[in-house]
Amino acid sequence: MPRAPLFPALKRASVGVLVALAAVVAGCEERHAPSCKPECDARGRCTKKGDACIATDADDCRRSKACQEEGRCALGENECKAEAKACAASPLCKEKGLCGELKGACAATDNAHCAPTEACRDDGLCSAMSGSCVAREDDCKKSDLCARFARCSVENGRCVTLGRPDCEQGNLCKKNGFCSFIDTKCVLATRADCEMTDGCKELGTCSLVTDTGKSSLGAQAGCVIASDADCRLSRACKDRGACRREKGGRNMPPWVCVK
Repeated sequence: MPRAPLFPALKRASVGVLVALAAVVAGCEERHAPSCKPECDARGRCTKKGDACIATDADDCRRSKACQEEGRCALGENECKAEAKACAASPLCKEKGLCGELKGACAATDNAHCAPTEACRDDGLCSAMSGSCVAREDDCKKSDLCARFARCSVENGRCVTLGRPDCEQGNLCKKNGFCSFIDTKCVLATRADCEMTDGCKELGTCSLVTDTGKSSLGAQAGCVIASDADCRLSRACKDRGACRREKGGRNMPPWVCVK
């Protein structure tokens, strides 16, 4: 019986080897490839696969800047991902309340994460929503933004000034009469604004003048004592009998309330 030629079999075997070799080459990975060093240091992507740098080792993740700064210290699928323990120890927790983990990234997952942050105290960003700290409900009213700048209302998760009620809660209303809401900001515009000030209640500076003469930048409104009636509104009148307006002396306001 004649023997079958070997060449076709060898040819088929060679083709199989080449296909297998091509598959190996296509999936070849080079650990700590020089070309991946920048991404390795920054994101833990130290392995070269094809034209991309990917993460394949948890130790690479833990050594990366992304671990130190963003809590991305665990190995995910070709990427370093965040874990709750690392997030709680990262700067993002203290600064922005991103102390938990959500979908592989550090996130605010509880109001308790937001409460200790400067962003909560200063900007009213005290409530956790969709992974971030935002302003909701009474957060703004309790923040420094409300007291200092009258940003006491919430809009799109931020503290803003929306009207006179917000202006009246700010320190600038009590101190300088910036109680009217005009063109998106709090300003001194009426006698009623002056009457809201501590100066009116204590000293009688209850009347509005449109130009105090004290500004090098042009006309500047202010609250002054314009009459005996202003003095009679003050605590100085009620407590000390200083109910009459008189011109102030040297190093004194232009007008004062006296007995």
